[in-house]
Amino acid sequence: MAHKGRLKEREETLFIRTVVRTLRDKDHKEILMNSKRAGFMFFPHHYLITADGTVHKMRPEEAVANGELSNYDTTVAVLSDSTDKALASLKVLTEALLETYKGAELIEV
Repeated sequence: MAHKGRLKEREETLFIRTVVRTLRDKDHKEILMNSKRAGFMFFPHHYLITADGTVHKMRPEEAVANGELSNYDTTVAVLSDSTDKALASLKVLTEALLETYKGAELIEV
């Protein structure tokens, strides 16, 4: 996904933060638009998993997460729908991120 502007790069990754919410079958474009309407210049999470289990990369993985998230500058953040398909994709993505960022702590919200 193309981004306008430049995000600060994360110097270290200490946390993988996953948030599960009921997104009411919205697609990633609608969720991104709602995020912009809420005042975010960039989507707050690195990844978005929609109801059908599709993983969308929403910001560069090497960038910091949104400043409103705890430990934003040392976190890779994932927002997932609460459907079975989305949760299955979240498990796969989380395992991959923990393998990439060995020693990172998983925070599930």
